Amino acid sequence: SNGGSLAFTAQPTFGFPSDLFLGTVAGTAPTRLGHSGSSASGGGVFAGFREPAVNEQGIVTVLAGIDTNGDSIEDTRAVYLFSSTGSPTLIADENGPFNFVNVLPRPAVNDAKVLAFVAGLDAGGYGIFTGADPVADKVIATGDPLLGSTTSSFEFSRFGLNDLGQIAFIAALADQREGVYRADPADRHIVTVTDGQVLDRLDFGNASLGGAAAIAGLAFEDSDGDGQLDENEPLMA
Repeated sequence: SNGGSLAFTAQPTFGFPSDLFLGTVAGTAPTRLGHSGSSASGGGVFAGFREPAVNEQGIVTVLAGIDTNGDSIEDTRAVYLFSSTGSPTLIADENGPFNFVNVLPRPAVNDAKVLAFVAGLDAGGYGIFTGADPVADKVIATGDPLLGSTTSSFEFSRFGLNDLGQIAFIAALADQREGVYRADPADRHIVTVTDGQVLDRLDFGNASLGGAAAIAGLAFEDSDGDGQLDENEPLMA
């Protein structure tokens, strides 16, 4: 990384699942971030790691194998975020709509801690995502419209995510065109919630404004469903 960190996997003992390491200074022993056999927050224990990527702060994203049967063999897979200062964070696993069996996830993380990875979809096809929600966190998926056609296949590299959150990928379209494309992060989110609902995993940029910041607005009863506050529509407490 630009900060001089190096993330890698290695087998402490031949024939056993790999562990995850972070090296920072030449001549200094690397830090073991992930240990096969230790508990995974999504359930089971870790059973090997592969495809690590590290950002300038030494934060590592990686595809982890998960042992759910206690036999030290990978039964399922998940994308995790590791650092030397906290517990691993589960980003996405195969308990929901994703699978990592027939795809190369190539997880990436930038210096703003924005992630991107490839995942197969249980409903069919595959896509590039930035989180666990297959809709809100989707960048693009096979079958999506693009330049007057639809995507039939694509490739993503961990080097395709920059610090602005822009994502570059190679795509083949249904009309036989191929090219390199860039997806830019949305500059806003249109959020619809019901009473008592909690909506998370929405990225509003993660940018420092040099001081305190806030999200503010008015909650009102949108009687006519036009998305605007009209004179006859009451405010909600």
